[in-house]
Amino acid sequence: MENKATKRKLPDAVILAIIALIAAAVLGATNAVTSGPIQEHAQAEMAAAFASVMPAESYETLSVPAGNDLVDTLAAAKGADGSIAGYCVKASAQGYGGPVAVTLGVSPSGEVTGVVIGDANFSETDGFGARWKSEQNQERLLGLDAVEGGAFEALSGATRTSNAVLTATNAALKCVAEAALNQTPADPLVVFGKPVAKAAAPADAAALAPGATLEGTAAGFADAEVKVTATLDDSAAIASLTVDASTQTEGIGQRCAEAEFTDQFIGKTIPLTLGEDVDALTGATITSTAVVDALNSAQPASDIKPGATLEGTAAGFADAEVKVTATLDDSAAIASLTVDASTQTEGIGQRCAEAEFTDQFIGKTIPLTLGEDVDALTGATITSTAVVDALNSAKAADAAAPAAEKVTVLAETDYGTLGVTDSGAARIEPSASYTGEANVTLTIENGVVKGIQPYVPQAAAHADEAPAAAEGTTLTAVGFTG
Repeated sequence: MENKATKRKLPDAVILAIIALIAAAVLGATNAVTSGPIQEHAQAEMAAAFASVMPAESYETLSVPAGNDLVDTLAAAKGADGSIAGYCVKASAQGYGGPVAVTLGVSPSGEVTGVVIGDANFSETDGFGARWKSEQNQERLLGLDAVEGGAFEALSGATRTSNAVLTATNAALKCVAEAALNQTPADPLVVFGKPVAKAAAPADAAALAPGATLEGTAAGFADAEVKVTATLDDSAAIASLTVDASTQTEGIGQRCAEAEFTDQFIGKTIPLTLGEDVDALTGATITSTAVVDALNSAQPASDIKPGATLEGTAAGFADAEVKVTATLDDSAAIASLTVDASTQTEGIGQRCAEAEFTDQFIGKTIPLTLGEDVDALTGATITSTAVVDALNSAKAADAAAPAAEKVTVLAETDYGTLGVTDSGAARIEPSASYTGEANVTLTIENGVVKGIQPYVPQAAAHADEAPAAAEGTTLTAVGFTG
């Protein structure tokens, strides 16, 4: 009897399932190998794009809230210490030839400081929509605000591309306002139209005193700092103006430091309006605006300058005076600190003069906050506070005490030297050996002493009668003990 082996064939469904499992395993392994490099490449591309609008040490991707469909990426730009320098956002909208990407750098306060329009997918028509990629046209978006919005002018002959730029810009700024700044943006936010310059924060009215020297800064082209120094005349109008525009473009913004531009400020009073009180330099509107903004927000010149020596005092324990002397290094940080706490309690407040306390101030910049920048000594909080208060109110050592007035000597007598100061006050320096009374004659005009002479009695009806004073002359008896 013959035995025949029975061959069994696997069902097709099982074979397909096995193939699918093998394919899935292969794909999974491939994905595991390639996902890392792909992600790294995407991160590198993102960092490169964001670096063009806001250079930073790193970029931390943030979640884009639902409803922001046009926003591709949102990230926080961070410094080396991890602090947030601003935000970078990219959004895209449909233009004439395809998607138009708008990448913005936004400051922590919400102001657009960097712009790039277009990416690898940009395909707008040359001579028309493609003009949005020029640096000059991209700068139209600088200064827009993520919360308050603003306006920029559309490009003539590029309506569809301009609409795409507007739509993407609004989407990007709305996302920054809501997701990064936790604020509700204006509605409408950004519109087409002539941009309106923001009014700078007005200078402190107390700072605009006759004869004051003011210093101010504002962001110019490419967000680079523009500095101004102005002196005011006796009517608090600008007597002189110096502009440091060295950070601006040579031959363009740097011209704002020249007399052609600065001379028009002389005799004007702060605050100023560009286009009304003074005119912008042709081709340098951004830098011209920065000069006006810096002036309008200027404050009295600070004594906190590189290399300065500062002196200050404040009330410590029992309202007794604590004195500090600090020298600043080349970056205006504290290089050395000496504390005179001799009026404070021995073993407690007096310890604030020791290195254990003063060393922590080195390298810090004024103003300081106790508990944040430096720590109080245990048991000596009042004296520690006085040291910080004295530093925060310190003045340049050579300006700590007013210079002695010059005295013009008019006469020398047995009882002393007589003179008049530059401000018109009488000055008597008594002789060390003299004791008794001294009579002097003062000549006064409009409340100012013009002359001082020893009083010489003339013949009188009675020995105790003072002689009559001539017109314009006052006879004054000044008594002092030498």
